[in-house]
Amino acid sequence: MGVGFIGGGAILKHGTQAVGTATAASLWATGALGAAVGYGLYDIAAILSVSIYVTFRFLAPLKKAAHEPDPEKDRREAP
Repeated sequence: MGVGFIGGGAILKHGTQAVGTATAASLWATGALGAAVGYGLYDIAAILSVSIYVTFRFLAPLKKAAHEPDPEKDRREAP
């Protein structure tokens, strides 16, 4: 439960955008990984480690593309 509050505190709102969602997700995932290791579920911890790495490593370009400004939109809005 505490990890959820820490993750929720990492999310900040700037205008219409929410910033820090990846940080919050990584905090939650680290807590889940720690719980798996603490309970001695090393196979699940290994699977979690790989899936967390793959998610953050290969979905980062998608996040970057979503935050890039649209030059077509800027051209249409110019007077």
